[in-house]
Amino acid sequence: MSDTWIDTAVAIDNQSQLLCPRCGSFYLHHYDAVFYEPGKEDAESLVKISVKGMTVKTELVPTATSGNPSLRRDGFSMLFWCEQCGQDKPVELTISQHKGVSLMEWRLPPEGV
Repeated sequence: MSDTWIDTAVAIDNQSQLLCPRCGSFYLHHYDAVFYEPGKEDAESLVKISVKGMTVKTELVPTATSGNPSLRRDGFSMLFWCEQCGQDKPVELTISQHKGVSLMEWRLPPEGV
């Protein structure tokens, strides 16, 4: 997804169900996933592994434009759509590392996208 997306906190309910960051519904469906592996901290390029349906794509890309949710280390992202919000409004769950801490956030498109 684009770097212009906005990060926001992840919420779950008391039954450990992931909640939509827009409407709070737990009717989320996941689909495409991307893994980011720089090999070492602050690498100029990284391996990006994208899984879309039955297709897997592996490529070496510049770190700065890769979409990695982590600025310096490994990252992961997965797209979701919400039954309440609709399939045309995807949200992206990210897991990243920063200074030894693992972070989980949603990336949302800016308003109007």
